[in-house]
Amino acid sequence: MEEFIDRLNKIDGAYDSFMAAVLTYVKKKKERFEIVNAYIIDHPNASTSDILGFISFQPDFYEDAVY
Repeated sequence: MEEFIDRLNKIDGAYDSFMAAVLTYVKKKKERFEIVNAYIIDHPNASTSDILGFISFQPDFYEDAVY
């Protein structure tokens, strides 16, 4: 997880809420971590918006929604 956090911190324009949102999402399921980590590795120039967009299109994104 430390490597992943370092990778997130190196993203241009990374901010606290971005970090918190991504970490909250990936910590809930190993599969989430694996797919987001792979995306970040495969897209080294991805912006924070790109990464959040990728996460928001995942099939399980709304599992954590509070209605």
